[in-house]
Amino acid sequence: MIPALLGIIAAFMGWMTWKDDIPKPKPVDLAKQEAKYEKKVAKAEEKQKYERRVLERTPSGYMTIAEYIEISE
Repeated sequence: MIPALLGIIAAFMGWMTWKDDIPKPKPVDLAKQEAKYEKKVAKAEEKQKYERRVLERTPSGYMTIAEYIEISE
């Protein structure tokens, strides 16, 4: 009888320690995720705008002296 009770107690104590090791899911903050996504999209759009502006400004190699002076200012 006593060994059976000790076995039950040991099993219960093992279950209690095992239960603590199970990670609990973190709460999902949808507003934070949405803000992070919007920031990422805005950053990509600004990068595209900058690259387009640089490509439009890059001279093709054929320009007049007046155009070169205008761009260099």
